[in-house]
Amino acid sequence: MPAVLAQSEEEFTPGTKVTIAVRPEKISIQDEMKTREPNNCQGTVESVVYIGTDTNFVVRLDSGALMRVREQNIKPSIMKSLKEGATAFLFWQPESTLLLLD
Repeated sequence: MPAVLAQSEEEFTPGTKVTIAVRPEKISIQDEMKTREPNNCQGTVESVVYIGTDTNFVVRLDSGALMRVREQNIKPSIMKSLKEGATAFLFWQPESTLLLLD
């Protein structure tokens, strides 16, 4: 996974191992890279589940990690292009990143 920017009230010593967590609804998904948000990554859509007002995506990053994304169904053209096997671009704000000590 590429470098991730986060905001935290705790101080971490350089080299401290942490796990990052981002709530699925705080992650945006696109079918092409249209933004230069500091936290972004690319992967392959593994599953798409429509649940009424939202669609849940599971995306396998190039690193092998899985990310879950919950997107409101307000962008029908993007939802049509993001099928299983499609390339997806994810991004989120630094303030949405939680740091958890390993």
